Amino acid sequence: MTDEQLHHILYSFRFQKSEITFLRHNENRTYKVSDADGSSYVLRIHQPFKESMTGLQHTYEGLMGELLMLESLAKESSLLVQSPLRNRDGELITVIEHEGQRLNCSVLTWLEGRDLQKEDVQKPELVRLLGSQVAKLHEFYRQYRNFALRIDPSKGLRIM
Repeated sequence: MTDEQLHHILYSFRFQKSEITFLRHNENRTYKVSDADGSSYVLRIHQPFKESMTGLQHTYEGLMGELLMLESLAKESSLLVQSPLRNRDGELITVIEHEGQRLNCSVLTWLEGRDLQKEDVQKPELVRLLGSQVAKLHEFYRQYRNFALRIDPSKGLRIM
């Protein structure tokens, strides 16, 4: 994907001048976006590297469910999570045409950190912290089920 195409996608999310760094292409194409004000974000183009990696998470409905959940989790819990941005039209997903395919694109806030390592589970303080975070996540989901995403083919997406 060219820089021009990436900037076009980012423009739909209100980014004017930003630095784009390719991160990887596995389940999605992912890029780190550094804005002029020093904030960072992640741009995800929901196109897996291999066709066999395609799943519900690449469909508009599946992705919408994920983004609505993350948006709610960011607003309604004390957990520090990536939060989705809405585009100029107020939508969480920007759909583009690329090489004859319709691709869903999303932007999330950037969180500094690293993947959990095998040796991390040998540190009791980290295990306690992880357990505490998982408990908060479960607490959120007990309440979130009341606002589950409903997909009705005749009416589209609705929050219930």
